[in-house]
Amino acid sequence: MVSSALQWANTLKEMLMSSPRQQKYFKVDFQAVNHAALNRFNELVELWCPGGRYEGNEYVPRNPTRDDKKPGSFKINKDTGQWFENATGEYGGDLISLYAYLNGVTQLEAAKALAEYLHIEFNTPRCNRKKMSSKKADWEPFLPIPEDAPGSDHRHPKFGLPSRVWLYLDCEGNPLSYVCRFDLPDGGKAILPHTFGHDGKGNRHWDWKGVPAPRSLYGLDILAQAEATVPVLIMEGEKAADAARDLVGDSMVAMTWPSGSNSVHLADWSPVKDRAVKIWPDADKPGFEAALKVAELAVIEQAASVSIVVPPANAPKGWDLADATDWDSKRTLELIENNQVDREGFKCLALERYGIDDKPQTSPSASPGFKLKEDGVYRTKIVSSGELVEEMVCSPLEVLALTRDKDNQSWGKLLQVTDPDGNDHKWAMSMEMTAMAGEPFRQHLASLGLRLAPGRYSKARLLEYIVQTDPEARALCVPRTGWHGDTFVLPDQTYGVHGEEQVILQRLCNDNPYKLSGSLKEWQDSVGTWCQGNSRLAFGVSVAFAAVMQHHAGAESGGFHFIGSSSIGKTTVLMAAASVCGGGGDAGYIRQWRATDNGIEAIAASCCDTLLCLDEMGQADSKVVAEGAYLLANGVGKLRATKVGSTASINAWRSCFLSTGETSLNDKLLEDQRLRAKAGHAVRIVDIPADAGCDLGAFEKIHGFGNGEEFARAISQAATSYYGTPLRAFLEKLMDNLDAHCKRHSQLRHTFYNTHCPIEADGQVKRACRRFAHVAASGELAAEIGILPWESAEASKAAMDCFHAWLNHRGGKGAAEKLEGLRQVRAFFEKYASSRFELIGSKNSESSEPQVIVESYNRAGFRNEDDEGNAEFWMFPEAFREVCQGFDHKMVCRMLAEQGILKTQTSGSFQMAKRLPGMGVKSLKKVYVITSKIFKE
Repeated sequence: MVSSALQWANTLKEMLMSSPRQQKYFKVDFQAVNHAALNRFNELVELWCPGGRYEGNEYVPRNPTRDDKKPGSFKINKDTGQWFENATGEYGGDLISLYAYLNGVTQLEAAKALAEYLHIEFNTPRCNRKKMSSKKADWEPFLPIPEDAPGSDHRHPKFGLPSRVWLYLDCEGNPLSYVCRFDLPDGGKAILPHTFGHDGKGNRHWDWKGVPAPRSLYGLDILAQAEATVPVLIMEGEKAADAARDLVGDSMVAMTWPSGSNSVHLADWSPVKDRAVKIWPDADKPGFEAALKVAELAVIEQAASVSIVVPPANAPKGWDLADATDWDSKRTLELIENNQVDREGFKCLALERYGIDDKPQTSPSASPGFKLKEDGVYRTKIVSSGELVEEMVCSPLEVLALTRDKDNQSWGKLLQVTDPDGNDHKWAMSMEMTAMAGEPFRQHLASLGLRLAPGRYSKARLLEYIVQTDPEARALCVPRTGWHGDTFVLPDQTYGVHGEEQVILQRLCNDNPYKLSGSLKEWQDSVGTWCQGNSRLAFGVSVAFAAVMQHHAGAESGGFHFIGSSSIGKTTVLMAAASVCGGGGDAGYIRQWRATDNGIEAIAASCCDTLLCLDEMGQADSKVVAEGAYLLANGVGKLRATKVGSTASINAWRSCFLSTGETSLNDKLLEDQRLRAKAGHAVRIVDIPADAGCDLGAFEKIHGFGNGEEFARAISQAATSYYGTPLRAFLEKLMDNLDAHCKRHSQLRHTFYNTHCPIEADGQVKRACRRFAHVAASGELAAEIGILPWESAEASKAAMDCFHAWLNHRGGKGAAEKLEGLRQVRAFFEKYASSRFELIGSKNSESSEPQVIVESYNRAGFRNEDDEGNAEFWMFPEAFREVCQGFDHKMVCRMLAEQGILKTQTSGSFQMAKRLPGMGVKSLKKVYVITSKIFKE
């Protein structure tokens, strides 16, 4: 029988797929076909829907149109042929309509196929009859029901008037849809949704169709009015929910979901968030299965707590509160209190009583469920049968906290990635990066070791997971390293306390320059010990601690530039200083001057309140050095505009840096004739000769090594083996008593300044001395708290030696502008004293000096000699201003007059009247009179 039925089904399928124009339609006796089909009910339904089970007068198979995994929602009445799909609300009154439903054909086509299979003869043929369309019109309900919708008594064309009607309302009390119960003649029931909507063709009417998922819960209006502390009691079915409301009163909010036990996953469970949820199942296997699904979904939607009430042990099959007609409120509440268990306990009971192996569920609401497991992040996916399938999104990625800045802006999320080796990496990601499909943040996560699952949707799922995960923890994000209040932030660690929230660095850079290697003791026994007795080494290391103290000391930003010939030990000093903070090698913590001005700005912003090391100024462009010097010292980046034209946030930092080069800053800038060092440059970047003057290059003491080269190699090797620990240890000690340590630093700073700053020094020298005092105090403090293995005053002596080396290199204690102006005027006369000044006569007749012919167009003035051969230079005002270009010429005049180089009148005027050859006997011309003292140092 089965083989012939299958052969007939295949033949019928081919017939129904043929062109409608080639088919002949006959007048069919539908009643006779249905009667014959019912007589062979078992054969037909088992052929169409194999694998079902018989429950009383009903056949319960899996619905082949929905790819059901379990039977239960789809039922066919053996006596009448009526069928009903509880999950969707679809139904039919006979086996003809069942066949049409299963195969997607019209009633006539189904009747013809059944008649042919059952060998029922057709009557008079009816040709050229137009085939009925099998395509159903689109249906979309109005949610909520509009006020102008016509009323309805909910009469069903097949079942008549309903015995019960339930109205679903939203949280504001607006009507959404109705659910109607019909009591069938055979003792069964049909529960159908009744909605008001349109068919996509402009037709508005009531129809027996449900609302699309996610479907609203029954009782939202009551839940919205209840206090947040009132528990939610979930029942199965509207009738049970109504009964529960009468029994529990206002102590709980009784609710349910639409469409029965097989539609739990189609409901929107998000309203139970932050609520205590109690679930009362029906006393049967489907009820227990539904309760477990509801519990899982409540957890996904972040319910405050979830418990399940175990029905009374003696309750009959399918019993619920609607059957407890003799119960009162007290008995109901006592059973809820005494018979509730958690999800795990109920799972064990369900497995023991009904053999239910629970599977987790997910929610169809706007917030799909994600799970973080040991091997990665998974997204739950519901198939049409309601079963859960877990899709892997990526390797382990945890969203630890929401981040924002002190102004409650710049929101982001603190992520933790576990790389393939099992190492955890934290990163504070700005939510701005999720724009434009999120490509930048995915690239950075991949660099941290995150692995995306294969598939076309994995990128979208990752973005969805990060955006929708909403942890309770909060963290304060900062855009740069260094001090933020009394908290010091490094990329991987924060020192100090900032209330109850952690403070983290929000950045994109993959590299963390503040790496660690070796122990503090190993660093102290090598680099730290060898710095003793070496002023440049000890000073460079002290600068690293001065960078940390800069904020609390109120010190201005700036740096120190070690100058000297190649292979003198400049980079060795830089490596020793860099090893305080991170990898001492030039591929580690040390950066290069060779960069763009934007690159210098980015480097400065990334090293705020920590030492910045820049090597080889000679390799950089002069313009970059000029702009970089001011950028580093000013602590403020360029003003920029965003893509939409608004002002972008400006980078800001506090910078303390060390630099090396073979030439001074001024000489470097002079490589470009358009540039010249200003006094601000000289104060912001202090030039210190790297040669310590002991024929050992930058060293004075080599601690038993054969020569300076061996000593330099030993320091370099140690700096690349042991690094990073001094900075961390200094910060930890500092935080033990920050106020006391800052006060001690201030005392040390003032002692150095009062001892070593010359009384008659210019303001610029005093300003620089304060910076040397800051470095000395920082080194002394680091020694006092046990970080530097030095004797007292070691850091102060090193700072004093470097301060005096700077003074000597600078040329005096006066203002830099005056000293530089004097150098520029002296250089002019040394170069052009004979060639651009015409000799107007010599009283020394025996002078053997040849007469130099000065071209008038190139003449700067006249040279007048006395009997001893001393000369005065009468210089045209225009030529003098040319010589003073770049300086205030009046300032240069005052400086020259103070040193007796420039003659002045008793009135104080810097110009004198002279009769000049060839310009009229009676005519006096004003000139600057420069004496031969200009050539004396």
